[in-house]
Amino acid sequence: MEAFHSLLVTNKDGLQDKFVSFWNRVTDRFAGNDYVVGYDPLNEPFPGNPTKELSNLWPGNFDKKYLQPMYAKIFENAMKSDTTKQLWFEPVPIPDILPIFGGEVSPVGFTAPPGASIGSPNHALNDHTYCCQAKGNECTTGEPKIADADMCLAFHHKRLDTRAADA
Repeated sequence: MEAFHSLLVTNKDGLQDKFVSFWNRVTDRFAGNDYVVGYDPLNEPFPGNPTKELSNLWPGNFDKKYLQPMYAKIFENAMKSDTTKQLWFEPVPIPDILPIFGGEVSPVGFTAPPGASIGSPNHALNDHTYCCQAKGNECTTGEPKIADADMCLAFHHKRLDTRAADA
């Protein structure tokens, strides 16, 4: 929790600057490589330390306030190196998804693809959907129960429909 807060919120000890520099090196190195189609800088980011900034628990807020500007920095350098690559950007899973009422799904907070405008061919909204997100801690084995198949399918439809609208 504190590591994500240092990286995404406070830039403690220049951590975010170093993270962006790392991605600058990666995008420079793989520019022109036909086997690399895009970059996904941060898998399932966590919304910092919500106890230090409660507004990070409001759906969409963290995406807009912290992730969008950081992803934009990474994207802008990637485009300097190679305009054929994509940035695959992810929202925070929590609080955008809450395990209540069969999985509450909120729209992401990105106002546009980071560093670009709506309709950018160099961006992909990347998100994952797991049935256990709808159930919370009821998936004790990590897998949903077969009896939850209809609920899982409904959750996946809700999630995918919301993300399609977001994209």
